[in-house]
Amino acid sequence: MTEQKKQINTGKLCPQCLVTTRCMEAGESGAPRLQPGRRAMVCPRCGAYVYCHPLTSEALGSVADAPLRRLRWQTHQVFDLVWKLRLKRSRYNAYSWLSLRLGLPKDVAHVGLFDEDTCRRAITICAQYIRRHRPEEPLPAFCGEFTCLAETAHQGKRPPR
Repeated sequence: MTEQKKQINTGKLCPQCLVTTRCMEAGESGAPRLQPGRRAMVCPRCGAYVYCHPLTSEALGSVADAPLRRLRWQTHQVFDLVWKLRLKRSRYNAYSWLSLRLGLPKDVAHVGLFDEDTCRRAITICAQYIRRHRPEEPLPAFCGEFTCLAETAHQGKRPPR
């Protein structure tokens, strides 16, 4: 992994602007609207950000704009069900399983590092897995839009030439 990619994955460099981020606290002048008491790594150019671990300036993933932050939140909602419902033994095992299903190395198979496409794929994979193993379990409403996309994509039809 290149040094630049390491900086991006740790929230120190904005992947869109390639500008060094700043650690900012909620309420600080120039900071985006953050949850009270939280810190985030913020791109001073585009305003994209990622929250930090509590009481630290260690980012939870890579910096993201609002649509990607929302997709990551949605991904966590359905992914967390996989291990909280004990469909996998632990969160660690769930991430190992997801890394195999996504075809990603374990060190980058973390929701905080996913791009939009990977989030959509992860939501689809997790929702289908839960439906298969716990059909009675309600899924978040947004799952339908992702699994519908996956189902229509896999109907065995050849793409137009």
